[in-house]
Amino acid sequence: MGSKLRLPCQFESELFRYPATRLGITRFRTTAYHLQANGLAKRCHRQLKSSVSAANVSQWTDAFPLVLLCVHKAVKADIGYTAAQLVYGTTLRIPGEFVDPSSSLMNMDLTSYTNRLANTMRSIKPASFRPQSIDVFVQLDL
Repeated sequence: MGSKLRLPCQFESELFRYPATRLGITRFRTTAYHLQANGLAKRCHRQLKSSVSAANVSQWTDAFPLVLLCVHKAVKADIGYTAAQLVYGTTLRIPGEFVDPSSSLMNMDLTSYTNRLANTMRSIKPASFRPQSIDVFVQLDL
């Protein structure tokens, strides 16, 4: 039988094909370097798609950061670790974990809280974005 002379592609737009032809660009298609990983990528994309669609928002980009956080915090049943533990060596802390509900701030009235916040903001000093001295490298044999 042999291989096919023309391989169909999933997406080839005239927007890309016309300028490539005009500029003399030849397009080559190759297989994935590690073909066995395609199944893992498809499973990951399926999980992301179902999570984003379950979020019920008008724009999927609004839900994507929270979906990624949830995916990275989810414990994988087969290995007993989260993706974040495998990558960073520790668990991710979600924003709610940074606030201690038993803190004295929760019992403050609005005026005390705003005064404390204003004093804290006044005490913050701006960081310098430029280094004060720039070391210049000069070759010794020059």
